[in-house]
Amino acid sequence: MKFIAFAAAASALVIPDASIINQLILADANKAVGSPFGGVVDGVKAGVEKGIEAVNDWLREGLDKSADDETTTADLDAFVDGAASSPKDLPIFDPIIGKGKSSNLTIYQLISSSNYTTNFTSLVNQFPAVVEILNTTSLVPGTNHTLFVPVDTAFAALPGGALNESRPEVLESIVRYHIGLGDYGYNVMFSTHTVPSAYNEPLLGGAAQRLRVRFEKALGVRVNFNGRIVAANFAAANGIIHGVDSLIVPPTFVGRELSLLPAHYSTLLLAMAQTNFTDFMHSQILNGSTVFAPSNVAFTGMGPEVNAFLFNTPRGLKYLEALLKYSIVPNATVYSDAYYGDATPIVAPGPIGGVIERAHYDLPTLLGSARLTVNVTSIPGYSIMLVNDAVKVDVQDGVAKNGVVQEVGEVVLPPLPGAPPAAGKPGAGWGGGKKLVITVPELIARLGPYVDDDETVPPTPEAAKAAATEL
Repeated sequence: MKFIAFAAAASALVIPDASIINQLILADANKAVGSPFGGVVDGVKAGVEKGIEAVNDWLREGLDKSADDETTTADLDAFVDGAASSPKDLPIFDPIIGKGKSSNLTIYQLISSSNYTTNFTSLVNQFPAVVEILNTTSLVPGTNHTLFVPVDTAFAALPGGALNESRPEVLESIVRYHIGLGDYGYNVMFSTHTVPSAYNEPLLGGAAQRLRVRFEKALGVRVNFNGRIVAANFAAANGIIHGVDSLIVPPTFVGRELSLLPAHYSTLLLAMAQTNFTDFMHSQILNGSTVFAPSNVAFTGMGPEVNAFLFNTPRGLKYLEALLKYSIVPNATVYSDAYYGDATPIVAPGPIGGVIERAHYDLPTLLGSARLTVNVTSIPGYSIMLVNDAVKVDVQDGVAKNGVVQEVGEVVLPPLPGAPPAAGKPGAGWGGGKKLVITVPELIARLGPYVDDDETVPPTPEAAKAAATEL
């Protein structure tokens, strides 16, 4: 059998906060991702066609391996042979579904017989319902599972060399979060952004908490940023096993995630503190949410005069609170490839043989009657999300306990009064619209209809500049 070797990146994992930090190094992780689609980001049709051609060539030349014999327990052990002393030698097995080894053994039987998945098997054995999930075979399509199993070296990297958690409900949530619902072979994950897990999250309305998966050309498939698949496509009788080098922990709250990344969100956190926004959010009862979180770069892009007005004046604080409310979609969790909520998205195929798919969402916000739109344009393995046909989501799918974080590089604002409504159909473009350039009067014009503001005249340029000097 031929292998594709990838360099391993072993790192310690603290439960739970460091795992969240690793998951949410959003922009830096996103920029590090090598995409086989190259010029797609530029939004031109030629770039899309070129990207599709490139990935097809890459798959044919780099991954067209063959292996006809069946998986055995020895095979499962072999994929981490020597892992205890040399993680960098971990191989990635043939990632073409249907050409890898297969077995008549169940997922549970394979991991429980392996010498390198003993720690995770011990966790599974504490929960008979999970054992049943991993041990049950069915002929019904769509009922198989994908197990992202941490190898024993993943546990050895934890503080003290073990998972120091005794609460059964927490342990079960961790175990279930490693189980994907459905068959997700390695090549399938090239065109998958999130995978539903066997852990149902009450704060998502009981829906399956999702795993973020992304293919990085240099490292393979990462799960929630910190986990890397080091051995792929062990086909069991009831699904697929992928070996991962880290424990994958269910995510924490959106607010907690943001607070762990001040280098990205310190301005947003300051805005929340100055408007007592956390208290406001605690008063809301939500089943999931989507937070279009403006990065520090996004706030900087509005300029010193606008920021001075927002942060340094009593009147501006009203608009700052309105801005924060507009960034949150309540009771709807919009991932780049999935949706939890009541709204019905409009989905339409695109050109190039239907490879492109476009989805359009028209959604409420926490700012009164103000709504926003989201357009998702996708080809297998890549997607662009646009808010209000103008603001691009720079880093997608920061999964959270109570929703999802979509990081935006520009602050999202309502359209100007009198502007034509966003089209009730998927957008046609790949790139963003005109870059947002905002002034204090325009900010007031956009947010004013939703703010209790006794002043009808925007601050003069001189007053705005004077406030800016206080920054």
